Amino acid sequence: ESEQNTLKELLLRLVYVEMLDHDASFGQIYAVKATHETDLGVKRQAYLACSHILDDKSELIMLLINTMQHDLASSEYLVVCAALNAIAKLITDENNAIPALLPSVEKLLDHANAHVRKKAVLCLQKFAMFSPESTRHLGNAFRRMLCDRDPSVMFASLCVLRDLCEREAGKYVNLVPSFVSILKQIVERRLPTSYDYHKVPAPFAQIKILKILSILGSGDREASKQAY
Repeated sequence: ESEQNTLKELLLRLVYVEMLDHDASFGQIYAVKATHETDLGVKRQAYLACSHILDDKSELIMLLINTMQHDLASSEYLVVCAALNAIAKLITDENNAIPALLPSVEKLLDHANAHVRKKAVLCLQKFAMFSPESTRHLGNAFRRMLCDRDPSVMFASLCVLRDLCEREAGKYVNLVPSFVSILKQIVERRLPTSYDYHKVPAPFAQIKILKILSILGSGDREASKQAY
């Protein structure tokens, strides 16, 4: 146990070294190796360190792919979340790892835990940003996430749907009633108060929805009427 605690402490110090703008490259390989550990605390700390001290062009990311794939299938949701956090930070078109991880992340849209579903949606948003063709088939999945029973997942889906609406507004114009319905629920305070900010109900979600409606209503009279 003392060895595990020491390893966590050293990984944390690596993050501090990087935060203080010193060169932490000497510890990169050790952080990558630590993601293989079975101890939950060490694994989470290792993923955090990798997210901070690696960049998306690092060759060491290729060594993380198998570990990430394995951890995405873990029964421990905290392990899955740690892997998703690292994926969202490190995986881009620079390292060509999106095709290897996309199927595993896509499966997590049906995970029982809302935190995992939310993080999976945000990872897929990043994949869609860097590789639109590889995520083109996920349009219906993102629509489904908009109706998720957990508000945090629904709000995450707003981020990716906004990006998709900017690219192909006509394809998502039929979602206007759904966006209006969600906005109405927020304004009528039907969501938990934990989403309030200075007594304003979910203001950032309201802003996202209004931006989406402005995109979908631009040049479409019927969509504008529904939004109004």
